[in-house]
Amino acid sequence: MLQSKEDVGKSDPALERQVEIIRSLVASYLAIISKMTRDLVPKTIMHLMIRDVSYDVEFAFVYEVAFKNMSVIGDSRLYHNVQFTAIVHRE
Repeated sequence: MLQSKEDVGKSDPALERQVEIIRSLVASYLAIISKMTRDLVPKTIMHLMIRDVSYDVEFAFVYEVAFKNMSVIGDSRLYHNVQFTAIVHRE
């Protein structure tokens, strides 16, 4: 005759202990993963936001400096180089 899952666990105390240990380990593992996720997600979002802002600030600074140099030198090739560099840098 086949026994149900509850009957098997009750008939063998060693097996019941192993099941409880495994359940405890799985719960611990999931708690650790949850804590790591809660910790890393905001840090990752901030990293991406700061990186994007720094690219924009860097581009604005380079563009401003190059534009001033272009107006002093009067060379339109410099203006096109800055635009090409900005396109490549954003991709």
